[in-house]
Amino acid sequence: MSQPEKTGRKTRLLIVFGKKVFDWQDKSTSGKFLRIIVSAGLIIYLIFRVNWSAVGKVFSTLNFSIIFLALVLTFISEFFSIKRHQLILRLLKSDLTLWQMTRFYFFGLFASLFLPVGADISKFILLKTRSHVRLKTSVISLIWDRLIGFCGLLTILATSIIFTSFHYSSFIHQWMVWLAISFLLFLVSAFVSIFGKNKKTALVFLRCLLLSLVYVFFVVAITILIGLAINPKVNIGWFFVAVPIICFGAMLPISIGGLGVREWLYIFFASCLGLTKEGAVSVSLMLWIFALIEGVFGLIIYRSGKKQ
Repeated sequence: MSQPEKTGRKTRLLIVFGKKVFDWQDKSTSGKFLRIIVSAGLIIYLIFRVNWSAVGKVFSTLNFSIIFLALVLTFISEFFSIKRHQLILRLLKSDLTLWQMTRFYFFGLFASLFLPVGADISKFILLKTRSHVRLKTSVISLIWDRLIGFCGLLTILATSIIFTSFHYSSFIHQWMVWLAISFLLFLVSAFVSIFGKNKKTALVFLRCLLLSLVYVFFVVAITILIGLAINPKVNIGWFFVAVPIICFGAMLPISIGGLGVREWLYIFFASCLGLTKEGAVSVSLMLWIFALIEGVFGLIIYRSGKKQ
């Protein structure tokens, strides 16, 4: 089989896989019902395990100037994720404006919170119907956007594990460090094997990975700011380990938008982060409030764009 035929076959398999994923997310009623049960169960259990009067006290003593700064940085951080997807689409010969990408991206955030579809599905629909991007291009761009996002998340996590001191035994720490180094070496070797002969694609991938790293760094920094607004003596170094793990856990398709999973993961890492259980829940709730604000903003700018 010739090289072009192999490449075409891989592309077709990638498209079929992407369509299957989107169809499963969109049509699996039992899957949605299971995620609702998981989120509801975790939240109900959380209600009975957390001292909500203490959470109220945490919110009443928040440093709201720091919280406002964190909210501003949250909106700024989304630019790096939007730009990453735009670069991928440009590589696939679909050049959308930054305004179009911004509208689609923020509406995806709204859809993930208020509609029975995920952010990726809503962006897929908008790319196909509102910008007339080809089906193949939409699927490939969204898959690569998600994969590069995961690479950025895991790269920050692996690097943080190498340079962060743990309270665990030296044996466990050494194994975690070796796993982190192994992942970074695997990422480099995978990059060379996939993109080594195509400098243009390699350059775009590197730019997208850099944008992912900056985006994840912003996410961690935003969470640190919220933590500092609660307790000025939080363990900043541990945030770079815990936040990527929590983000990864919240992305798993076992709950509704990570609801419930995210809160319990913050509780699990509470002592490492220098927070009480109620403080950890407050951090998660504040991030959820930020997501609500972004979702409402997404609906506003999407509807304003339609009127123009």
